[in-house]
Amino acid sequence: MFRVSGRLRLGAGDTLAVLTMLGAAIDRPLWTVIAVAAASPFAVAMKVRRLFLSRPWERDEGLAEPRV
Repeated sequence: MFRVSGRLRLGAGDTLAVLTMLGAAIDRPLWTVIAVAAASPFAVAMKVRRLFLSRPWERDEGLAEPRV
């Protein structure tokens, strides 16, 4: 996901669609797939890092225990 403007974000599906369209437009769809496959582990690691930094399971202390 990346932020286009202050209130507009594109999710992973949108980003993949745009990259695929650009790869097809320049007649290099294989390189698009390779780029997405290479960047995916980094994107997943950043999402997990952001999840652990925000700790959403600790926000609702009065509610039920989070499921693990």
